[in-house]
Amino acid sequence: MNILTLASRNVYRNWQRSLVTTLAMAFACTIMIVFATLMAGMVQGSKHNAVAMNNGDIQLHVQGYRDDPDIYAMIPKAFELVRKFRTNEFYATTRLHVFGLMASDESSAGVHLRGIDLEYEKTVTEIHKHLQTGLWLNATDSHGVVIGKKLARSLDVLLGDELVFIGQTADGFMANDLFKVRGILKTETPSIDSSGIFISNAALQALISLPNGAHEIALMRKNRRSDLTVAQAKITAIVKEVAADDFSNIEVMSWRQLMPIISRFLETAEVQTLIMLAFTYIAVAS
Repeated sequence: MNILTLASRNVYRNWQRSLVTTLAMAFACTIMIVFATLMAGMVQGSKHNAVAMNNGDIQLHVQGYRDDPDIYAMIPKAFELVRKFRTNEFYATTRLHVFGLMASDESSAGVHLRGIDLEYEKTVTEIHKHLQTGLWLNATDSHGVVIGKKLARSLDVLLGDELVFIGQTADGFMANDLFKVRGILKTETPSIDSSGIFISNAALQALISLPNGAHEIALMRKNRRSDLTVAQAKITAIVKEVAADDFSNIEVMSWRQLMPIISRFLETAEVQTLIMLAFTYIAVAS
């Protein structure tokens, strides 16, 4: 007898059971689709926040800088490198990092001054889109700063309030200057929220008497679909070409290497989704 005939008889003879089974499978399929969609959205959102908020796809530093952020550890030929990167399918920006003390009328706190290139930072990250109140940095306002929301609460300051920075210049003298709160961020990055202060590279260089250069170069692929590993290899090749004499002293790291915990979590989340779908399907089929 034709197998289709047997199958149809089996379905119609006990149609209540067939209906319940069909509805159960349809419900399970719906649940699996919703769960997979939520997990995929969470993974993509977490990856976007990890990359676009501050880090970029790839970063360059002098060897050992991330463990010991020495103010003198400048990347050799930084501006030559970023110009080369920009002509090779990458967005690139230079950054400076300085630590010190910031004080308001009511309180004081240790801060991390993050000097950024006002023209090119927006091509690499989206930090400027995450203002809670106020405005982003502007080249015409050399003493305007943007600070994290937790730091604003710690210092008890609002938009327009003044802050005094106290630190040390690159040549060993006392550095101090008066700044005004131009904007307050609403980011989800603890290090930025609690101690981050954004300032232009030019203003930070003048404050600390830093030479031209960069402590960090951040890059973003223009083609977001391109392979990250291939992009990292290409960046490494460019560094070897432009800064051959200093190549061994420059580290090129992807965001997955910079944030291994987040990277592993995202990989685990994807595997967990597949396992959950498999178990759900097996349970319904049995």
